[in-house]
Amino acid sequence: MKFTRGAIALAVATATVLATAVSAQAYSSGYSDLSHLPVLGVSYVNQGNVVGLWQNILYTDIDITKCLSVNPNAIDGHFGTGSRGGTISWQRAHGIGADGIVGNGTWTKASQNLVDVGLSEYGTYESYSYVGTIYDFRLAKLNQDYTPPNTWAFVSVSNPASDWIQFSWPGITFYTC
Repeated sequence: MKFTRGAIALAVATATVLATAVSAQAYSSGYSDLSHLPVLGVSYVNQGNVVGLWQNILYTDIDITKCLSVNPNAIDGHFGTGSRGGTISWQRAHGIGADGIVGNGTWTKASQNLVDVGLSEYGTYESYSYVGTIYDFRLAKLNQDYTPPNTWAFVSVSNPASDWIQFSWPGITFYTC
């Protein structure tokens, strides 16, 4: 059987998407920071809760717009030109290479702002705070009462009354305002 270049490229792209989907199921408790999250960018992972997490970081550090009704460059779970510009500003402010792509170096730098607050009252999650330049927001390692257990989650500043949102992609399961 002979394969064309297009068929081979499609097979490779499909395998890459499937591998990403499998790894997206849970962000393991084996990681003590954010450095193992996927690369985000216009041409990388560009939508989902993990993008919303990054936009929360941008909001807390450089004050991007929180609500879509006010501005299209807001917390919406989609990594577009506004998120790219915000990322460049964030990277410059934090003294790292400003390319507009959220890779391992950017996630590692952001992890330096995580503060372990301790176990929740009933021990169902370990609470963290992302201490931004302007605001803070809550993160957690979810324990036995959540499925899957030992995954990371956050509460979006665009809807602080919401429940924990797991770091996943491409799904968007948080409200933007």
